[in-house]
Amino acid sequence: MAENDKETIFPASISADMEKLAARRSSAFRRDGRYSPSAWLDFVRQFNLFAGRQARPFRPIKGDKFLL
Repeated sequence: MAENDKETIFPASISADMEKLAARRSSAFRRDGRYSPSAWLDFVRQFNLFAGRQARPFRPIKGDKFLL
């Protein structure tokens, strides 16, 4: 199929540039090469400050049955 042939859509120079960008891409939520929930929470806190949202007070989860 023609739509699966990317060489006809993108010239070789653009494909090479996209491969370079993909190789340099990194996740903002990784620290020391591993996924970090604390990095994600830091992002959410900073975004909420940027958006002007009020921080909600921390309330611990109570109970013994946690079902999704």
